Amino acid sequence: MKKNYSKPSKLLKITFIVIGLLFFEFSFAQNLTSTEDGNWHQIVWSPSQLPQPANDVTISNSIIIEQDKVVEINNLDIGKTGSLTVNGTLIVNGSIEMDNNGSYFEMGASSRVIIFGDFSASNKVNVSISSYLIIHGNFTKKGNEGKGNFDVENGNIYIYGDVDGWPNFGNCDTGEDYTGTPQESGSCDYGNEDDFANNPDIPEDIIELSRCYNLSELSDINACEGSSATFRITAIAEVDYKWQRKIADGDWVKVGSNSNSYTIPVTKLEDDGNLYRVIVKPKNPANSNCKISISKSVVLKVNTINTWTGTENSNWNNTNNWSCNSLPTLETDVLIPENITSGNYPEITAGTNALAKNLSIENNASVMVTDNWLRIAGSLTNSGALKTETGSISFEGTSAQIIPLNAFENNRIQNLRINNTFGVTSEAIIEITGTLKIETGIFNTGNKLSLISDENQTALIDGSGN
Repeated sequence: MKKNYSKPSKLLKITFIVIGLLFFEFSFAQNLTSTEDGNWHQIVWSPSQLPQPANDVTISNSIIIEQDKVVEINNLDIGKTGSLTVNGTLIVNGSIEMDNNGSYFEMGASSRVIIFGDFSASNKVNVSISSYLIIHGNFTKKGNEGKGNFDVENGNIYIYGDVDGWPNFGNCDTGEDYTGTPQESGSCDYGNEDDFANNPDIPEDIIELSRCYNLSELSDINACEGSSATFRITAIAEVDYKWQRKIADGDWVKVGSNSNSYTIPVTKLEDDGNLYRVIVKPKNPANSNCKISISKSVVLKVNTINTWTGTENSNWNNTNNWSCNSLPTLETDVLIPENITSGNYPEITAGTNALAKNLSIENNASVMVTDNWLRIAGSLTNSGALKTETGSISFEGTSAQIIPLNAFENNRIQNLRINNTFGVTSEAIIEITGTLKIETGIFNTGNKLSLISDENQTALIDGSGN
């Protein structure tokens, strides 16, 4: 039975809901502070919970992010007595502040740190870095010149904003003053977002960690030779797109236009195995924390065979029944496999002719031709059943063709046409109930061909052939 609440009761319910939502937001987006020295995942935080991606975090102790551990938070403040050593992975969706003289930040040999905001340090701060550091914002040391130390050994550093205040970059620039994004030097590798995008040696996991636009829709494509293929991501407001292709061990090269999709109009067999990706940048970097995102690399697989699936029905001329989502042509190899899950095997009835280059029918599979033509431009391999008693077959290749033994079920076919200047040779017993037309070329019957006559019709040779 439906209950009717008075207006005060409804208002009270709404009030409780609002309070609950506010409590929920406060519980999961509050600031957390370290309370003791130790490993990030083992110490007690205040309030007592492990920091989550929405939390701001303050470190007042000596904390270590363990190797093989991933930590994602919002903003990070390393206090006056705070020390952070990253041996695993740290993702900061906001910024890192080191605004006291005694703060310390260090990265281990296999660590990864991705900062989508700024990294700001102050006077007398020691920062030791190795492995991968990627900063989407600015990298700044405040305070007196010469009072901070930035020690880099075997580091890979990509800074998309400005760098200011650091007197030297240790081993990387041999103590020279630094005013812009440095390039590869000595044992270190520096760069901006373009250097990051163009470096073929960046590991895929680093690219994935530094991604801040949603590019997850991009996926591998299976296409048939001669068909089109379109790579696509969800459209993003106020960004530019740059599509790239990589062939074998070559470099990434630009393809396509500034669009959220890239189409290959006609796929070729030599395209098989090519890699594709898209790079997304904001049109106005000043208005976005996300300076660059690079999608995962996806592959184009080009198939020479269009395989029957029978997904919807038995209609040969339904594109949804084919693995390539397109109808076979005289340039397409066709496979009719056994054990189709749907149980739908192809039927060629009145309407558009069915086409194939090399046609292979596996054991227990079948093709039925009724009141229509199946035109074959290559070879016929039949371990199943090709039912042609009320159908027609045309052999029209550009090289010599063979009609194999037991080509047609019960050896019967209504109409047979030969249209091949290089000739067709039959190894099969063939009984024709309609017409035989030798349009071009020579047909070698192997002395196994019969024209069948009954009370309904008389089979004949069409004299209009050449």
